[in-house]
Amino acid sequence: MKTTYWIWYPADFELYHAMKQNFSRVERGLGWPAFWKSEGFRNRVVFRRTYSLKRETAFTVYSKAIGFILVGEKKDPFGKMITCGPGNVKISVHAGCIECFPSIYIDRSLLL
Repeated sequence: MKTTYWIWYPADFELYHAMKQNFSRVERGLGWPAFWKSEGFRNRVVFRRTYSLKRETAFTVYSKAIGFILVGEKKDPFGKMITCGPGNVKISVHAGCIECFPSIYIDRSLLL
């Protein structure tokens, strides 16, 4: 892998850490966390892209989140090697996690 990309939605980083700080107050002996109005971070995301593949290719998507990979009309779980192409291929990766930001790792540089 040559390059890794991390995608943040605007303000998600700050919102996530504000939530972590508020709930850590309980761990420091305070009876209940202080709450300030703030929007929640995006705990459900969809990564979509259409590829024009010149040849058949295989890839694997890894995530600690809950979700699936949609290639055309076929759903597959995380961690399974998926083969697709050649031609135009629409790939959607759906990931959700309530403990932290959902993130994915695609093991195949051709799809980046």
